[in-house]
Amino acid sequence: MQIMLYDLHGAWDLTGKWTGPYVNSHTNMTEINQALDLLWRNNIDPDKVVYGMAFYGRSFTLTNPSCSDPGCTIASGGDAGQCSGTVGVLLNPEIQSIISKNNLKPKLYVSCPLS
Repeated sequence: MQIMLYDLHGAWDLTGKWTGPYVNSHTNMTEINQALDLLWRNNIDPDKVVYGMAFYGRSFTLTNPSCSDPGCTIASGGDAGQCSGTVGVLLNPEIQSIISKNNLKPKLYVSCPLS
């Protein structure tokens, strides 16, 4: 069994009835754990599960630039990356460059217990 663990959220959430225009990670560990729990409760052997992971991230233009936490609202996908050339997508090197150039410290939001 193969499971894609990315692209759970993106600019398409803007008009989503169940998601809405909110900042959400495209790789959301809480949602992934909930999905995997269904497998484990049905005795699926973890050795039979292959995870798909992305080396890019989804970006957004915030409605209010001072509100960037999960749950804040978004206006659109973020500006296209220099290499990705796609609105709402930043490749891993682009993300690392933005972090370095702006002296940013990434923040991990944890809403589920880590073991």
